[in-house]
Amino acid sequence: MASPIFSQVNCPAYVGRLPWRTLALPDVRDSKGERLWYALSPNFRDYASQVTIKDTTVGTLSVSGSRSVHNVVAIVFSAGAPLARQLRDGALHQNDVANYLEGLNAQGGPAFSSQAADANFNDQLLVITVADLMAGIEKRVTNELNTLLNRYFIAHSVFPRPADSTDVSCLPEGDPNMCIPSTTIWSGLLPRNLTPGSGWSGIVFPPWFEKNWRTAVRYTVAPECTTLPACSSTVFSAMTDAGIFPPSATLVIGSVTTLTVQIGAH
Repeated sequence: MASPIFSQVNCPAYVGRLPWRTLALPDVRDSKGERLWYALSPNFRDYASQVTIKDTTVGTLSVSGSRSVHNVVAIVFSAGAPLARQLRDGALHQNDVANYLEGLNAQGGPAFSSQAADANFNDQLLVITVADLMAGIEKRVTNELNTLLNRYFIAHSVFPRPADSTDVSCLPEGDPNMCIPSTTIWSGLLPRNLTPGSGWSGIVFPPWFEKNWRTAVRYTVAPECTTLPACSSTVFSAMTDAGIFPPSATLVIGSVTTLTVQIGAH
């Protein structure tokens, strides 16, 4: 976020200095020796009780001008050398965005601009979109769920059946004792409980998955891998939604099929 101090549940500003210490970075500076600036979409601020971040979360920032970009999570700015009327001496001036950024960029967002440098503009922008961010987050989601599902398969020799994707108890605010496997489908959501109130034997899903990601992950399992002897068939049911054949189970992360991972062994 742009400021470490919240005003109730919001940052007092969403444009400020890049928090390089918080990010465990060196004291990064641009070619003119200036520290970097940073704009953040409020939907992605670090306030877990107020913010839900998943694949459908929208970035509220945008960039116009020489490049047009929407659905932006964050922007890092190189301010460059001071231009006319920009003062950077003394504490009074050093944290005033207008003394470093120009045009729309000096107005606090959510709209920003990019253009070729001239006498009135020399900002350089590094834009981070939702797609950029989710590419890394979805890989982490996939890897962690892959580990948990393989652990369950090793312990029980079967995969559970999915919960119905229309089951409202699978929503974050749904009944914590429900969201159980369906008896009629092979593709849906990872169930919260395998029987009412039981959870998964030996498996605990991380809190961020329970809150934000369960309904964003599509889980598909081959029928042959849900009963013993599991996955013993030499011919597996085709699962065209997942795009892999022949799988034992697959995870598709995101509102669009962005990642598909084969898990287990057959």
